[in-house]
Parts: sequence; structure tokens; C-alpha cells
Amino acid sequence: PANLVGWWPGDGSATNVFGTNNGTLQGGATATAVGMVGSAFSFDGTNGFVQIPDSPVFRPTNLTIEAWVKFNSLDSKTTGAAQGHQYIVFKQNSSSSNFEGFGLGKDRLPEINPNGDVLYFNVSSAAGVMVEVDSVTTVQTGAWYHVAAVRGSNYLQLYVNGQLEVQASVSFTQDYGTFPLFFGTSGQSYWDGKMSGSLD
Repeated sequence: PANLVGWWPGDGSATNVFGTNNGTLQGGATATAVGMVGSAFSFDGTNGFVQIPDSPVFRPTNLTIEAWVKFNSLDSKTTGAAQGHQYIVFKQNSSSSNFEGFGLGKDRLPEINPNGDVLYFNVSSAAGVMVEVDSVTTVQTGAWYHVAAVRGSNYLQLYVNGQLEVQASVSFTQDYGTFPLFFGTSGQSYWDGKMSGSLD
């Protein structure tokens, strides 16, 4: 598709289909789990993740992140973050707090959704302003979810299984640091939530 900058199918490795910006499997992560198509990345919720070196193509003005995810456990190893927080795809900005250049993940937000864990997408500005959208769908273990997160010119959108579930306005420009792109982690020891499950 036009403007696609990366596609990591998880079919045996963390290689990008384009042959550039290849990732590496870290902490025991594999790319041989049963996926929606072929194989998928598998993360243990404790140590495993994928790391992809920083590149200018990972700092777009507008973006869409798309993935299939299946959780083995709703709890995993966290540092700083609340229990139940798990990162799916993450790129840090230039800050050490409200540090999401963009973050797609799963969270437990009883004050917002008392019925269970939800998927979320958020972005933060250089001044520390964050905008987040949280799914209506509640996440269960053992089920595949298709999630698509969109940062448009002035909005965020979150689609689950092909349905637009939530949208919010955003007025600031994207802020990016020079950290790697991560699957399954934030890449930071002071605030993290490892994914426990499969990513395709």
C-alpha cells in the first residue's frame, strides 16, 4: 500500500518486509507462534520484546498502526505503570514523563471501564500534554483482536475488529525522540509493561 513504512509479519524473525529497519528479538521473544496468518511474535510478559533501531520514517506527522493481538495473560511485569498495563507498539518522544510519541497498548482503567481491560492509543506533546482514546471493547485472554490506531491531522481514532470505537481531538504536533521503536515494551526500566501474548 502507498506510504507504508514498515511491515513486520513475525514470520520466523523480526525482519521488515521492505528489507530495511529490521528488528531484533530480545529477552526470549520468538517469531514462531501461531499467528492469524503464518507465524506471530510471542512475548512472555516478563522479558521478551522486539527492538527496531530509530529511523526518520518512524517520526511521521500522521500515522496508522495496525496489528492483530492475542493476550495470554492480562497481567504482566510492570515497572511504574499500573498492574495490567501492557505495551503493544511504542515510540518514545523527547520527554521522560508523558513520554509517548505514540503508544498502542492494553490497560486496566477501572475508573473509565469497570468491566475489564481495554485497548488504548495515546500521543503526547513536547510540553507534556497527552491525548488518549480507550476502546469500548473489553479484552479477554485467548482471543485475537484486530486493532488499528490512527493519528490524523487533528484527531485520534481507535478501531477494534474493523469498527471505529472512539475518537478524540488533538491539536499539538507529534513529538519524537531518538529512541528505538518497540513491540511489547516501552524500552524503559522506570515505566514499562511487558506484553504477554502474540502480536501479528
